[in-house]
Amino acid sequence: MSSHRVVVVGTGAGGLCATAFLAKQGIEVVALERSTHVGGLLNPYSREGYLFDPGVHYLGQCGPGQAMDRLLDALGLSSAELMAEMDPDGFDVYRFPDFEVRMCRGAEAYRDRLAAQFPGDVRGVDKVFEAVAEFRSFNKVLEHLQPTGKLGLSDVWEGLKSAPLLRYVKATYGEFLDQAVTDPRLKAVFAAACGDYALPPSRASALVGLAVLYGYMDGASFPRGGSGTLRDAIQHVATQGGATFRTGAEVEHIEVEGERVLAVRLKGGERIEADAVVAAVDPRHVFGGFIPSNAVPRKLLERVRGLESSISAMALNLGVNRDLREVGLGAFNIWDYPTIDIDALYEPIFHGRLPEKPCMFISANSLKDPTGQMAPRGKTSLEVIALAPYSIFGAWANMPAEERGDDFHLLKDRLRDQLLEQLDARLPGVVDHVEVMDFSTPLAMEGWVNLIDGGLYGPAMTPDQSMFFRFPSSTFLPNLFLAGAGVFGDGVLPCMQSGQVAAKMVERALSRS
Repeated sequence: MSSHRVVVVGTGAGGLCATAFLAKQGIEVVALERSTHVGGLLNPYSREGYLFDPGVHYLGQCGPGQAMDRLLDALGLSSAELMAEMDPDGFDVYRFPDFEVRMCRGAEAYRDRLAAQFPGDVRGVDKVFEAVAEFRSFNKVLEHLQPTGKLGLSDVWEGLKSAPLLRYVKATYGEFLDQAVTDPRLKAVFAAACGDYALPPSRASALVGLAVLYGYMDGASFPRGGSGTLRDAIQHVATQGGATFRTGAEVEHIEVEGERVLAVRLKGGERIEADAVVAAVDPRHVFGGFIPSNAVPRKLLERVRGLESSISAMALNLGVNRDLREVGLGAFNIWDYPTIDIDALYEPIFHGRLPEKPCMFISANSLKDPTGQMAPRGKTSLEVIALAPYSIFGAWANMPAEERGDDFHLLKDRLRDQLLEQLDARLPGVVDHVEVMDFSTPLAMEGWVNLIDGGLYGPAMTPDQSMFFRFPSSTFLPNLFLAGAGVFGDGVLPCMQSGQVAAKMVERALSRS
């Protein structure tokens, strides 16, 4: 065991991976979690025999030699054992009022499917796929850099080969689609998974939109037994290496003296000395809370205070006493849109209102899991998500849940019933068979995993807050590092990669001390 101690703050996907990679190197690690559970959004919960997995619905890049497979292999884990492939002929179904498209595994197969379905805009199909191919080349550079955190001349040269993609660095995804595609229905298809970054095309980064397309171009998988299986496997690697996990450990502040972090102090007064700290939480918690503002560079403080949060959501988690394959569900997700004008659906949300007919993300996780652990035999666990403005619930934000009163519960009941009504209209044969139901608001997301403004993905994935404009793993303090959605962006894989990179940078810093 190393004589150095590293404290990891937050045990979501980023913090969990940072802890495991450090522990594998024999470094003493103490991982702190404010909640009662390890894993953040990798933590499922059960109700009356149903297992719900609100944070994970599908994962890309799990095939042999792909990014998730390589990362798990570096931890001594097997993607083939942990992951089950979803329907390769259509793991994402984009449903609109008069047509639907099923995204299938394989760029060539999906390209041909879209070209056949939209023969009047084959050129638009090809332009998007050309951009995805450019992103694939660009991503190879990023993947090469991530494990080292260093940039060499050869990396710069490789990056220059992807220079055509750089014209979209400050563009929105909507601007990219307007330039590439003429058929409005095809634009809607390429934008349909925008819930993965919780922004409409007109506000999302073009590179983020392309990243999501690229990330699932080779298919999608779901953890066998749910995300808790993935969490437990990584935590086991960490504990086998000697790491200590502490739940109910809420950080009050990070002690800084001169140009170094000295310790992490918990609420209640306990002080934990640290040779390095990995903060796997929203950067706004780190630079706007844990570290005294007078110790943070002025420009960084201004940047943190000006960040826009990603959109939040409402969610229905339903235990259905019916095998929902009988109504056409399976090992796939459905994005159900009442219109092809996706930006119009988001506009009310940005003004603090709910759209009359929202987009609904419908996911029967138990049908993706071949182990049968997520629902009783012949029954189905179903999760339904609709984006929602945090501001609707702002009046109750700082109150304990048990003190929110009748007005809050009346609002919550009304919104739940509206979502159930929409589900019944779009997927008949489900609502009448519900026997277990949980309904969560953005306040639940905020309280459960400490998301600022209930934002699903930390800082919003706008052009000026994405990719090169996200936060680096290193900070202005040589022994403080970042991980989580604030680094590479939203999604389980980017967060896990951020933990791997943070661990590598900690190792390098400790070797110099």
